Amino acid sequence: MMQEEVLMYCCGHALTQHAWRERPVLGSLGSRLMGTGAPARTAAAHPQASLAVAEQVLRDHISVDVHTHAGPHGLTSRTARPSPDLGRSMHAGGLAILCLADVPDGPLLGRNAQNVLTALRPPEPGLLWHVHLERLAWVDELVAKHGIRRALTLADVTAAHQLRQPAIIMDIEGLDFLEGKLERLDESYQRGVRTMQLVHYTPNAIGDFQMGAVTHNGLTPFGAEVIQACHTLGVVVDVAHGTEAMVTQALRVATKPLLLSIRPCAGRGPKGRPPSPSGRSRPRTRARLPRAAGPLASGISSPRSRSTWRV
Repeated sequence: MMQEEVLMYCCGHALTQHAWRERPVLGSLGSRLMGTGAPARTAAAHPQASLAVAEQVLRDHISVDVHTHAGPHGLTSRTARPSPDLGRSMHAGGLAILCLADVPDGPLLGRNAQNVLTALRPPEPGLLWHVHLERLAWVDELVAKHGIRRALTLADVTAAHQLRQPAIIMDIEGLDFLEGKLERLDESYQRGVRTMQLVHYTPNAIGDFQMGAVTHNGLTPFGAEVIQACHTLGVVVDVAHGTEAMVTQALRVATKPLLLSIRPCAGRGPKGRPPSPSGRSRPRTRARLPRAAGPLASGISSPRSRSTWRV
């Protein structure tokens, strides 16, 4: 049997063309935005009809992919230069906006003996900040030379949809580069970043992450300062990869809506150990978050089951 070409890498997962097409995205998209279950039921029996419904939804509504690295030759590649490929793909898919995620701790990541994606070593001081700045320069080139707009405001998002011109919202997956320096948030903002994820796979002073050992019991005081600083700047705070305790505590200190872009929170493993990779995908967050917590918008639940819902 011929091996399938991998089309997309995201957070340690590889999706083949078959897996991508088998996902119930088009049906669920029409169902959720139109407020009916009919398109989802139609998807299996009449895929072309479902495709037509989805295409109409994308024409009528602003569409945003809340988390992507633009493939193996995209932002996370250390060798590929920016190219027109991203814009062409967005045009073909009818996608107006995507959150293009920088991964500052990418150089540290690899598979351990259990084949789990993790940080294999601690970063040298200043390394992740340098990586982040270099990736921002990559995005500058993408915008300057390859027909991609940069969305900095709501007006930019609306214009990208109306003009059918692909645009990106610059995203950071993990603020490990802060090293206690809140002023780096402002510099990132001035360089065009508008979404910031608090944690990823590398321990930091902000809070606990799902695949790591619990060291902070949730969100730290510094993490609360980071959230408030982001609110002041006008940056959307993403709590993806955070433990359930960290997300709950973030909701309690937040004064503006938070984003949970990938994988609803799962509980901890035995004796505080990290949950298994499959355990991370259990969509239990909505049921377990306190009613007193602030608003949370969530997008992708797992590579095999992507949905959009709000709590």
